[in-house]
Amino acid sequence: MQTWGSLPRREKSSAQPGCEESSCWPGPVWPPGWWLCPQDVPVTLYSDADEWEMWKCRSDPVLHIDLRRWADLMLVSPLDANTLGKVASGICDNLLTCVIRAWDRSKPLLFCPAMNTAMWEHPITEQQVGQLKAFGYVEIPCVAKKLVCGDQGLGAMAEVGTIVDKVKEVLSQHGAFQQN
Repeated sequence: MQTWGSLPRREKSSAQPGCEESSCWPGPVWPPGWWLCPQDVPVTLYSDADEWEMWKCRSDPVLHIDLRRWADLMLVSPLDANTLGKVASGICDNLLTCVIRAWDRSKPLLFCPAMNTAMWEHPITEQQVGQLKAFGYVEIPCVAKKLVCGDQGLGAMAEVGTIVDKVKEVLSQHGAFQQN
């Protein structure tokens, strides 16, 4: 299985990872280094706490606006059921959802749903995924396998290699990716 740390440097050198407070760091379920180790990431990691720290008065930089201007593409991976619901409804109560709400829709936004099978199969999920697609966002579909909770079924995030390949494809279509 590929992790951020195992990707070739050229594939991560200009990425700007960010995270929500609750999903950023490995928890007790994850083996050390399995998910995201800050020392493996050669760029600044932003969190919700950073959103307004640099903002003191009118015309100061606003992080979610700076990030949406900086990026050629946005990848939300994994996109859990909670954040899916927020994005589909236009709620922007953290750094991630603020960047998405402010996103320049002429640039690609890709999302990788990941949740328990029961959540994935709930009728609201299909509506919410459909809403994101109606915004012009690109789904990288979830897959069936053994989930973190131990259940077997649809809802696991796509494999890292699949995600990287889709990002390359979309960037090349937009003229922003050059293979070294």
